Amino acid sequence: MENIIEKIGDAGIVGAGGAGFPTHVKLKSKIKTLIINSAECEPLLQVDKNLTKSYATELIKGLHQLMEALSIEKSIIGIKNKHTDIIEQLKDYGKNYANIEIYPLPNVYPIGDEVVLIEEVTGIVMKKGELPMQYEVMVINTETLFNIYHKLFKEKNVTHTFVTVIGEVDAPGTYYAPIGTSVGYLVDTVGKRRNDNHKIIIGGPMTGSLTTIHDVVKKNSKALIVLDKDHALIRQMEDVNINHLTRIMASCSQCRACTDMCPRHLLGHHVEPHKLMNAMANGVLHNSSVLETALGCVDCGVCELYACHHDLSPRKMMMMVKQEFAKNGVRPSSENTTSMHVDRDYRRVPSGRLVMRLGLSRYDETVPFYPEPIQVSKVKIPLNQHIGQPAKAIVTVGQEIMENSRIAKAFEGGLGAHIHASISGSVTEISDGYICIERI
Repeated sequence: MENIIEKIGDAGIVGAGGAGFPTHVKLKSKIKTLIINSAECEPLLQVDKNLTKSYATELIKGLHQLMEALSIEKSIIGIKNKHTDIIEQLKDYGKNYANIEIYPLPNVYPIGDEVVLIEEVTGIVMKKGELPMQYEVMVINTETLFNIYHKLFKEKNVTHTFVTVIGEVDAPGTYYAPIGTSVGYLVDTVGKRRNDNHKIIIGGPMTGSLTTIHDVVKKNSKALIVLDKDHALIRQMEDVNINHLTRIMASCSQCRACTDMCPRHLLGHHVEPHKLMNAMANGVLHNSSVLETALGCVDCGVCELYACHHDLSPRKMMMMVKQEFAKNGVRPSSENTTSMHVDRDYRRVPSGRLVMRLGLSRYDETVPFYPEPIQVSKVKIPLNQHIGQPAKAIVTVGQEIMENSRIAKAFEGGLGAHIHASISGSVTEISDGYICIERI
């Protein structure tokens, strides 16, 4: 067990589809059920389905090896039921492993949310503030498993990431990019952006954020979405909190739609954004129970981008309050849930309807998958691509290094992950936040 966890840690593997939690730390917990999250519930993203389709054998092999080493009793691969061909392929490859189950997921958002996914495939309803490890359950995503396979069988560390480039580009596709590749290179040179009159979202349209051509892709970067600068989604992301406070005071009708459609509320969690909106609108912020509802928000965006008919953002208000709690050391505490809402099945958000609501239908199509690494002349590799402390550089300016070699060491005595060179070349710059490498 220790050997495989050490190898995964040596590879610098982190959650490839979320916040980047170091995988070797997650796997130290006792695990009875391991869930592979292939849901990819964010609109337009196409990494997981391509990996599952193109590398089904490798994924099953890596999963079996992991289960054997960690004495995991059962694994469940969750993938949307619309991918019937991939499901049959996985069942065929996994038929020799009785303890690996393929679970077709409903095509709703956010089915890939950890708590929602766990309830869907195991029936366990986690309480607010609880962690999967308390139920001996663990969730990792498809690319994380892909990276584990490559370390266990090919001694390859995490040096590249799959990124879907889509939107206002002439060459959309899912590309295998060296970590540290500039956003500008991916959307302009590779994706062939149609003009400069665009804004770029890094990540999914629901939970991503605006970025610029000067930013770079990290281990957990999954998409670059290029949209017109006047697109409604862009305008919503650019709106600042003070503008929303003014609009809430003027137009929130207390219709409850934000609460009624909240995925965590539907599971029985105490998450009621409409109450916080009411408190904000009327300046009544002394009720701690109203404020504490924000601690259960997971930033999925349903309230903001789907439920609210006034284009307000309960999410922004929830996250603002949650951040203030965090600054003061207040964290979600475990609390009893009520039963799941009786109308939950009818209030879940259909993915197809969500795409239309977001104004993204014209881009919602299968794009080519390019598994071969793209070639770049230079990279700017961040030292903090994970939850925890930044890694510390162990190379010097002018040093020649090979791809796959370690260039930064994980923070000792705390949470962190190693960083490796994504191209061979010479180190040209080292700062507190980056290591730059250029090909020779």
